Amino acid sequence: MNLAQKTCKSCEGGVQPLLGDKIGPYLDELGDAWQTINDERLVRTFSFGTFADAMEFVNQVARLAESEGHHPDIEIGLSENDFILAAKINAL
Repeated sequence: MNLAQKTCKSCEGGVQPLLGDKIGPYLDELGDAWQTINDERLVRTFSFGTFADAMEFVNQVARLAESEGHHPDIEIGLSENDFILAAKINAL
């Protein structure tokens, strides 16, 4: 299939989502790091040594997504540090 050589098609509505056994071949090509959740979300977790490294990766994804015209949701998970910082912001 060679997905990396393909180009995203513009979303014009009416496109049926991939479901069930149709997802398998696509997922197989991506490798074990990727998974689907309820046949609705394609996810992979990335870890970086520094915040700057993480932001550079997000910027690379943003540039790639823009060039393909397909914009994924990027989620950054919560840690205890997020709550510590929020408490300190409350104290300002």
